[in-house]
Amino acid sequence: MRISDPASGPVGACARPGRCPPRPRRLHSLLSPVLIAGLLGWGGAQAEAPRFTLEQLVDRARVESPAMAAARAEALAARAGIATARAYPNPELQVGRSNSDARLAGAPAGSGSSIAITQRLESPTLRDARGRGSEATAQAAELAVRATEQALVAGVKVRYFDLMRARELVAAARQELGLAELIRDRVAVRVSTGEAPRFDLIRAETEAARARTALAQREGELSATRARLRELVAPSLPASFDVTGDFQAALPPADPALLAGDVVAAHPELRIAEAERERARWQLQVERASLMPGVDLFLARERTPDLDTTRAGIGVRIPLFDRRAGPIEEARQRQLRADALAEQRRFELQQRLQAAWHRYETARSTVAALENGVLEKAEAALGVAESAYRFGERGILEYLDAQRQFRQLRTELIAGRFEAFAAQAELEQLASSFFRGD
Repeated sequence: MRISDPASGPVGACARPGRCPPRPRRLHSLLSPVLIAGLLGWGGAQAEAPRFTLEQLVDRARVESPAMAAARAEALAARAGIATARAYPNPELQVGRSNSDARLAGAPAGSGSSIAITQRLESPTLRDARGRGSEATAQAAELAVRATEQALVAGVKVRYFDLMRARELVAAARQELGLAELIRDRVAVRVSTGEAPRFDLIRAETEAARARTALAQREGELSATRARLRELVAPSLPASFDVTGDFQAALPPADPALLAGDVVAAHPELRIAEAERERARWQLQVERASLMPGVDLFLARERTPDLDTTRAGIGVRIPLFDRRAGPIEEARQRQLRADALAEQRRFELQQRLQAAWHRYETARSTVAALENGVLEKAEAALGVAESAYRFGERGILEYLDAQRQFRQLRTELIAGRFEAFAAQAELEQLASSFFRGD
């Protein structure tokens, strides 16, 4: 956008309209140049802040994020659960002493001792089902690590581009403030010489006050966005940091193949649901196998004043009263629930993929329309309104209205680019195997 002086003409405008070089249509050409003083002041304040690329932030989040550490610990705990499920029951040892008193003449009296050991034998079917269920649980926990990582990477990307969006808005707000103050100063000169009514100065001062307020709001939003990104990456990230990257990067068309076939089949969230379904199936087998009679082997030796007795045998727990109807039915219903949740998760992921695809294409179309003519026409209309006001053919209200329309379109362009980048990050999260070419 040109920085214009409504009283004396465009600042830095081409003196020979027919010989001026064409203006680029990229966003950076419309947001720049910002007022030199504003840029120097803002750049100097940020000069010592460490700067990070998107790749550096993602790598740091993978290593230092508390969410990743929690997911890894849960996976290790679930892996340890396999050993717990496959462990054999411990034997039970009983040791005792006894004392005998004679009640009849000639009967032996004295002290005795006893020792007994009992070992429970579990059904192989029960042990196998329990072990396979714990393996499914461990697999789900390991997949949860990958799902957490994908969600974390997508979140870092979205907040990274959100920070760049907020930074673009701050730069635009600084430019608007500088232009509003320039307009106010020039209008004040015209009012003092009687070339413009007092009302024009009031409007110009109001516009400058609005620009100052908007700049303060944008700067506050920038600080809050930076804090949200730091919260997601790692606590060790410096509080005052900046990011590097190209907010004007090209937006290629979304691949229609993303909507064909089962692209989300390899998504960790769906595989977690499948692992939960497998765990529920084996848990039902555990409950059914628990109905089989349990067997205890025992060996005992008892010593009395007159006898040494050795006993060995088998103890069987007969499922006579408790047929485990409740636990078996509960496991069956949980299996049905896991089946339904797996299908629901597949459907949700497919719908999210389609929604993200359409969001990306819509945002990309909006950006293309704004960059390929709409914003340039609004800028041209602003130049016409400026010239008309400068020559007394239009009032300041028409000029400010044209400026407001251009400002709104520029904000829409920044928002459209952010929306496209955010949708692209979600597409990569939902179809990660597709983008890796697996």
